[in-house]
Amino acid sequence: MYDISKSGDLSLLLEEERCLVENDFLRYANSKAMVGSLKTALTEIGVIKKHCGAC
Repeated sequence: MYDISKSGDLSLLLEEERCLVENDFLRYANSKAMVGSLKTALTEIGVIKKHCGAC
């Protein structure tokens, strides 16, 4: 198993986090609170990627 946290590749880390949150959204978003929380997380990941520039 490859430990991406040791890669130093921020874009890879952000993409992996986005995939995990999207998967959680598809599987566990069964309440307004959970939907809101996961949408916020995806928005924040998008903002980080936008401000990162190279990501």
